[in-house]
Amino acid sequence: MEDGVLDTVDVQKYERTDCDIRGLVANIDAKSYISMISNDAGSIKRHLFDENIRGFLGLDGGYNRQIHQSALSEENHLFWYLNNGITIIAKDFTHQKVRGSKIRLSDFQIVNGAQTSYSLFEAFKRDAERVSDVVLLIKIFASSRPDISEQIAIATNSQARIAPRDLKANDSIQKKIATVFEDNDLLYERKKNQFENGDTRQRIDSLKLGQAILAYRLHEPHLAKTASDEIFGNMYNIIFSEKLDADYLVKLARLYIFVNSSREAELGGLRRQDSFDSNNEFIAYTQWYIMYCIALMVREENRDIPFEHEFEKYFDRARNLMSQIAEKYKAQSFYRVFRSAKTKEIIMNELGIGQLRFEF
Repeated sequence: MEDGVLDTVDVQKYERTDCDIRGLVANIDAKSYISMISNDAGSIKRHLFDENIRGFLGLDGGYNRQIHQSALSEENHLFWYLNNGITIIAKDFTHQKVRGSKIRLSDFQIVNGAQTSYSLFEAFKRDAERVSDVVLLIKIFASSRPDISEQIAIATNSQARIAPRDLKANDSIQKKIATVFEDNDLLYERKKNQFENGDTRQRIDSLKLGQAILAYRLHEPHLAKTASDEIFGNMYNIIFSEKLDADYLVKLARLYIFVNSSREAELGGLRRQDSFDSNNEFIAYTQWYIMYCIALMVREENRDIPFEHEFEKYFDRARNLMSQIAEKYKAQSFYRVFRSAKTKEIIMNELGIGQLRFEF
């Protein structure tokens, strides 16, 4: 642990004391925070995060990239509103109740906010002037009790994980989709466990719809399987485009529901057999490639989506093609074959609409 100094931005600070612990909430100048956590060599003082239960997870994808971009954006005044801030524990702290005063910390550790700290630091290296405008929310706790830091570190880092899908649940396009589906007697689950189990209407959740769009409309069945975490992250605006036609989405949802129920029924039948034939278990891995295959078949007929009464015909054709591929490449694991982008070329070759150029 070491001592540090932070520059406050406003006169508004909230302080309280309870028995053997004190707390302070304040708005901090980001530049002073970055100065406090970095050394003369231009790197982060890693030891200040020793009591944080997670290290920096990097800027590649996910929330940290959003922190980085938010600090560098022309609207970085919104950073304070969009970020949860930093939690610090210290042996003691002092400050004056005046605007722009300094907070002096003794023996401090940063127990929550490693992702924010490192992302801000990287943004500051890129554009120090712009990041200097950022205002950061700080919570400081001081106590002489040795167990306090561990309790606070665990408590502030153990809240239930919020999935990216949940963060987009109230996005305008998600609400529009829900309304359209409701009008067509479909349940669209923007949020987990949104509807009662007793409702017998067909349903599809937002993640499955995103995967269906990736596999069918965008022709990326491998990403529907391997990059599902990015559907409500970096790929969100590409997948849930405002250009999507409402009627198209309803038909696509119904196609997915049919494909999935047919696949589940076949799997259930296989597993109820006394002698389970593992060679037929390929069907468990082919959901998104069946969707992709149907998309290619229909495209050859200059159509977008088959009529509902044609679903079974197209499913059977696609399923049989998956069976041929599974037999041809049975030396490979089904899991591997039906996660690879190269399988798209195999499907195109089997349909006679592409050239076969690949190696697993």
